[in-house]
Amino acid sequence: MIESQRHSYHLVDPSPWPISGSLGALATTVGGVMYMHSFQGGATLLSLGLIFILYTMFVWWRDVLRESTLEGHHTKVVQLGPRYGSIPFIVSEVMFLFAFFRASSHSSLAPTVEIGGIWPPKGIGVLDPREIPFLNTPILLSSGAAVTWAHHAILAGKEKRAVYALVATVSLALVFTGFQGMEYYQAPFTISDSIYGSTFFLATGFHGFHVIIGTLFLIICGIRQYLGHLTKEHHVGFEAAAWYWHFVDVERKSGLRNESSKTKRTGLFQRITAAFPLPLILIYKKVSSTILPNLSLLWHINEGIEEIISDYVHQEMTRNWILVYLRFFFLIVIKDVFLSLVSFLNKSKNLMDRTHWIGIWI
Repeated sequence: MIESQRHSYHLVDPSPWPISGSLGALATTVGGVMYMHSFQGGATLLSLGLIFILYTMFVWWRDVLRESTLEGHHTKVVQLGPRYGSIPFIVSEVMFLFAFFRASSHSSLAPTVEIGGIWPPKGIGVLDPREIPFLNTPILLSSGAAVTWAHHAILAGKEKRAVYALVATVSLALVFTGFQGMEYYQAPFTISDSIYGSTFFLATGFHGFHVIIGTLFLIICGIRQYLGHLTKEHHVGFEAAAWYWHFVDVERKSGLRNESSKTKRTGLFQRITAAFPLPLILIYKKVSSTILPNLSLLWHINEGIEEIISDYVHQEMTRNWILVYLRFFFLIVIKDVFLSLVSFLNKSKNLMDRTHWIGIWI
């Protein structure tokens, strides 16, 4: 069938899964409404709908894996579709989380009289960012470095290293989830404690949910890698998982400021600089040559940023979280510029060496 095909596109066969997924979603919605309004049979219909959706997801993705891995339908042209589809999906997730962070920012920058005109509201005991949040941030960032290690191993054709890297990523993700649950258990406030509790648990809760989904995604990728499904020419599923996991990392960094409004600027700067060396060391072998210049240049830029911000932003808390975002941005930009420069110099040197040997051979 594939040998007689004269084009690069995949003409899919008729499938029952779209209509079955729609019926499952309808049953879940109706059952959920009935359950919330205490109608008889609502819980049963809700459970059946969820089971139907999960079953549809399993068998549909099973068919996609068969079409791509065993039947060879996913050519390079076909692979562009899932790649391009993953990007707007992740962007929509970013917008979803941005709404919660914006709600928290709005409430903290202009506290209303209903909560006493202060932030956090009076009577709310905030979490200490130097405890579990400080530990969880480098753990999650290190997992992002590990998934990048897995990607490079797949591109290099080193299957065992890719499996080891995915195991390390999943292990770090499980540790992060465990600490996140411990943080919730120890939190001195609940989701019903004014706008502070609502925004905190919604933002961090959905972030934790994304971590769980990403962990399941990476577990499936690890199993497929172990079975030999992923190759350096065909690993779109892993790329989508890696992109999603980096989105989770960015989401975590964006939510740092929600953990406490009492953290001093120097403490925030220490958390940022302490979170980056470990992932960099895991990704790049010669990172020692770029860390010191990066941090040195960032330190000088940071001094200028503080002077400019202090002239225009007079509220200390607002100034602190603006500085956090700017430091993240400049650190990432400086790191990429240094690494791009090093890569360009290495490629130029290799090109000159090849040209030299070609001239000698001629």
